Amino acid sequence: PPFFPGRAPAAAKKESSSKIKRSEGSRVLEGKVVCFIGSLSMKRMDATQMAKDAGATVAPSLTKKVQILVAGPGAGSKRQKAEAQGCEIWSEDLFLSKVSDDDDDEAEAEGEADEEQEEEEDEKSAKDEEEEKDESGDEDEDEGDEKEEKEKKEKETKEEDKKVKEKMKTKETGGNEEEDEEGNEDYPEEDEEEQEEAEDEDYCEEEEQEEA
Repeated sequence: PPFFPGRAPAAAKKESSSKIKRSEGSRVLEGKVVCFIGSLSMKRMDATQMAKDAGATVAPSLTKKVQILVAGPGAGSKRQKAEAQGCEIWSEDLFLSKVSDDDDDEAEAEGEADEEQEEEEDEKSAKDEEEEKDESGDEDEDEGDEKEEKEKKEKETKEEDKKVKEKMKTKETGGNEEEDEEGNEDYPEEDEEEQEEAEDEDYCEEEEQEEA
């Protein structure tokens, strides 16, 4: 995914979220003082580290501050002393079950965090696709409006050209009619002379018929 200034990348965010879940889920012994007494099946160093990872403070020996005593075989009188001062007495198996339950909670928390992040990413992806679809639809609509407007302008231009041509044609036809009328008006005298000649001929014919 792209990196934005001031914003952690998705991978880093996921890792950070997992760490938070881990630290919150793995503090089952938070604030407790634990002491290991007797023989353990695991190394004392490993047991100490597991207790610290679970949030406990590990005391090297039994004191009044100890709250949980993890006692193995051979604890002897120290176990009785711990019971007398009100300490919780845990077996090694109980200690391991508490820590392993905590690990299961941690894994479950990590799984939930991953699922939540995947859902968020899916929602974001769907939202981005929707926005892209809306933008594409707006562009198509704008293109359709531009095309319609262009066709409208072309149609108007054609109509104007047609009107101009019709006007020019009408003007030419009217000019020819005016020329014909003017041409007839230019020769009125010739028509009168021809009419007089025709009348004279008719008169001469009548006189000849009378004489005959």
